[in-house]
Amino acid sequence: MRTKKPKIGDNAYRMRITLMPEKSPMMSFGKHNIRLGKKKTAPSRDIVLLETHNLYQFAEAIIQAFLFDFDHCFGFFDALDKSFYGDAGEKYELFVDIGEDTPPGSRAVKTARLKDVFSADGKKMLFYFDYGDGWHFCVERIGTRESERDVSYPLFFESADDAPEQYPNFE
Repeated sequence: MRTKKPKIGDNAYRMRITLMPEKSPMMSFGKHNIRLGKKKTAPSRDIVLLETHNLYQFAEAIIQAFLFDFDHCFGFFDALDKSFYGDAGEKYELFVDIGEDTPPGSRAVKTARLKDVFSADGKKMLFYFDYGDGWHFCVERIGTRESERDVSYPLFFESADDAPEQYPNFE
């Protein structure tokens, strides 16, 4: 992932990304993932990005933080509790950027900036990665600060628990 230097006045957002094992079917395969799924805490990562990063760059940072391959479509949805994300009121999908059919109302991830989507601390969304295997993450803006001029973003700030295996051994 390419890093980005801030411009004067840019804010940096601390984002918490938490895997939702109960909604991620791949957590029930492979010894490593089954062990992680039985823990009381879910794997999470804190990443600091600039408010000017777009959702595509944010998704790339999430996937890198969890040691996955960035090889599938994804979306961000304001429907953490729904089973059909096409009904979400706010939705951003890579399908829009690559010219595929999308549910009405979906917007592009490459033009949506963090400051427009995560407009306040405490805002949560679902990051749904790999529509086939179904990795679900809760993403939340947990803090805002002035960016540091000599720092390249994103910053991988904090990590809790091991990352699951993206493609676990089914045996």
